[in-house]
Amino acid sequence: MKKMLFFAFFWFMFISLINAQTLDEAILAAAIKMGRDLPANTKVSVINFTSPSENLNKYVIDELNGNILRNRRILPVILEQDQLQNLQSDLNKDDLLNTESIQNIGQLLGIEYIITGSLELVDIEYKFLLNAVDTVNAEIKSQYTASINFRNDQKLSSLLRGGAPLRLSSSSRQSSGKLANVKNNWISANLNVIGIGLTYERMLTPKLSLGGNIYYLVTNLLPQFFADGEYSYDEVGVDLTFRFYPWGKTFFIGLSLGYHSASIYYGYIGWQEITESFLGIAISPEIGWKIDTGNPGGFFLETCIKIPISGRITPELFIPFPYIGLGWAF
Repeated sequence: MKKMLFFAFFWFMFISLINAQTLDEAILAAAIKMGRDLPANTKVSVINFTSPSENLNKYVIDELNGNILRNRRILPVILEQDQLQNLQSDLNKDDLLNTESIQNIGQLLGIEYIITGSLELVDIEYKFLLNAVDTVNAEIKSQYTASINFRNDQKLSSLLRGGAPLRLSSSSRQSSGKLANVKNNWISANLNVIGIGLTYERMLTPKLSLGGNIYYLVTNLLPQFFADGEYSYDEVGVDLTFRFYPWGKTFFIGLSLGYHSASIYYGYIGWQEITESFLGIAISPEIGWKIDTGNPGGFFLETCIKIPISGRITPELFIPFPYIGLGWAF
């Protein structure tokens, strides 16, 4: 019963935290979603964003183009500032984007989709909206919405006041891990002193992922726990894993639920063989972080500490273990 309450509390914490959005998180999540929704290698262009601040409009367009470019699944056609201003001026004259004007923009720019968006104040929060519209039938093919509380977002507050936020260089962004989760899929092979494993992770939002892992641990230590025996331990696990990135960066906490088989062999005491074993469901909290080895979201290292907890907890059975993984994100 205590474990069920612990799991329910952990899951409630996940759901509560992922609802918090900043402007940068919303832009990143929109880029990821559109990369998933639109066909691969199609050309898109961010042509318009409306808000109470021109600085904010420019910031969103630049950041969205940058995140789409880093995601590498769809291809952004980035307009020169003069070309963008002329296009936006024509759109303002028409007041609305109609089918004919959308088709004309598609032919002019040689793109399959245009992206437009807005930020509007609703009650005490700002509603962030982006639409990806195809340039043939003028139909919305991808849409992202989020609520942003400007009181908790200094960058948004600064842009709304007309100021310019501090911009990180690309190298600073990589080292800070800000763009750690721009890729949809993460897969790594794991190695530690007593075993091997394989982990897959699918980003659901910039802060939450769902995945799985399988691993095999084996050790044969000889500290002579018993005078005339030896000590060995092995475990096989298959887990479904939720991971949460509290700051949208590389640090994560996770919780796995899976099927485990573990045994510990003490050798012989006198003439009797002594073993313990467990077969069944185990809950495994984990904590770790990712380290990009090059561009954000390419080759990466992952370090983690995992602690399987079974229905039978002993000092020896289901020991905490650290591992290092080397993988590729795509």
